[in-house]
Amino acid sequence: MAKTKLNLDTQPGTVEEIPSQSINSEKELRPKSYKLRGVDIDRLKWIVKEVNKVSKFKMRETDVIKGLIFLGTKMKKEKIIQAYKDAL
Repeated sequence: MAKTKLNLDTQPGTVEEIPSQSINSEKELRPKSYKLRGVDIDRLKWIVKEVNKVSKFKMRETDVIKGLIFLGTKMKKEKIIQAYKDAL
């Protein structure tokens, strides 16, 4: 796993691990479900539709969620918290 220094929610001098990218295999795929409000599902469907307008290949909701999760590893945690509050 790649080690990346995160400047948020860590003690000075500590290193927190972000899971590294691995080769996809069927064994790694695990189903996971989440409860979303209707508006959240509508937003996800809208994002998928907009992404598919510019994508060279068809993207599914799962693909978009994976991309958003990866973006979250690159963002400041405060931005994620603020986006969550804005979504309520």
